[in-house]
Amino acid sequence: MPFFRGAWGSGGTFSFTHTLEDAQASVDFLRQPENVKKFRIDADHIVLIGHSMGGFVAAYATAHDPKVFGAALISAANLGPASALQRASDPEFWRRWNDNASRLVGTTAQQLVGEVDSDRAKWNYMNCVPLLKARPILVLEADDRNTSDNQALAEALRKAGNTKVTEQHMRTDHPFSDHRIAMQAAIVNWLDAITKRQP
Repeated sequence: MPFFRGAWGSGGTFSFTHTLEDAQASVDFLRQPENVKKFRIDADHIVLIGHSMGGFVAAYATAHDPKVFGAALISAANLGPASALQRASDPEFWRRWNDNASRLVGTTAQQLVGEVDSDRAKWNYMNCVPLLKARPILVLEADDRNTSDNQALAEALRKAGNTKVTEQHMRTDHPFSDHRIAMQAAIVNWLDAITKRQP
């Protein structure tokens, strides 16, 4: 996924809605004929890959664009349910959200949570399952707060009839601090398998 506006030095104002718009703009860029030619893009095999919040964005963007080939979801955060459940049970909830929001431009933790609360169904990636059931999906899990949601997503996809789900769990933290190479290898091997690329 791209560097979303308002994050990591990118211009503009951050919001969850903007992340979805930025993801679609990136896919549209990859499909422009001049870019397909210039960068030798296979526009029929665009795969979205995202970590944490970016994993949610990858799931949502793939679900809502039927021409995206597949998605790799790395410890993907299920924003709606996670926000509600953690806020009710985790005393560190607001500290974490304030810490994350402090690195983003033009928003606050309260604004981000309010955005999710305004439409929790939209920010629940389980509602994307019917739109993802025919595409290759990699669900890569870590030992973190997202594990049970990730496992539930993989199971729901299988129950919906998706025979192209790959689920892998790594014994590491949320950023995959000591498994970066293993994470990369898992993604590359999965991409090779789903595109049937020959050596």
